[in-house]
Order: sequence, then structure tokens, then C-alpha cells
Amino acid sequence: MSKSEKNWRRFYMIMMIFIYCFYIPIETFEWLSGSGGIPYTALVLGFAIPLLRKNHLNTIWDKEGKESS
Repeated sequence: MSKSEKNWRRFYMIMMIFIYCFYIPIETFEWLSGSGGIPYTALVLGFAIPLLRKNHLNTIWDKEGKESS
């Protein structure tokens, strides 16, 4: 695992912890309590972040594979 991949994995882990542990529950609570609208942003982030992470890491793996060939 390259240094670049480790750094990106750490970044995504921190971002996912923040989003899943803080942002989504707060948005959902606000929606259920009636003080906010439907949390579309939280829904999109909840589904998009893992896909974004996987796609970006695959790009890094492809780039490293091409450089070593």
C-alpha cells in the first residue's frame, strides 16, 4: 500500500466517521422533530461517500499498476 493510498484511506475514514456519526443523526433528528426539512443531503452523502471512496481508491490502484509496469 502506497503512502498516497494510506493518506486517502485515512481521509475517507475520518470523513465517514464524521458524516455517519454526527451529520446524518443530527439531520435526521432535526427532520423528525419538525425543525428541518427532509434531509436530502444526508441521504445523498450516506449513499455517495462509499461509492466515491471505492472509485477513488480504484483509480489510485490503476495508476500505481500502470507506473510499475
